[in-house]
Amino acid sequence: MIAAERQALVAMGYDAIHDDEHAAGELAAAAACFALGSTEVRNRKQAVEALTLSPAEWPSGILVETTRMRQLVVAGALIAAEIERLQRAHFAAIDAAQAQQNTLDTLEF
Repeated sequence: MIAAERQALVAMGYDAIHDDEHAAGELAAAAACFALGSTEVRNRKQAVEALTLSPAEWPSGILVETTRMRQLVVAGALIAAEIERLQRAHFAAIDAAQAQQNTLDTLEF
């Protein structure tokens, strides 16, 4: 279910290019928001926590417009997106370091 949701998000334009624009933990925060849910909020602290994590551009009520299982599937897909983003960043850093080393190796001093 999570893999299918991730594919659906990519098809809607939430692809690697989009995800890489959110390098400050936004995908994980959004996942946490869905994981906390709002249909299962038991107290004011949980409600405030979910609202604090939710991105400002989200329509109000986005968490209530779905079932608890759906919330968790979306949370899983967002976590998968964050993991993929972190992997891309990691390998890009390795590639950059190797390119820099190759450049240094070709220079004559």
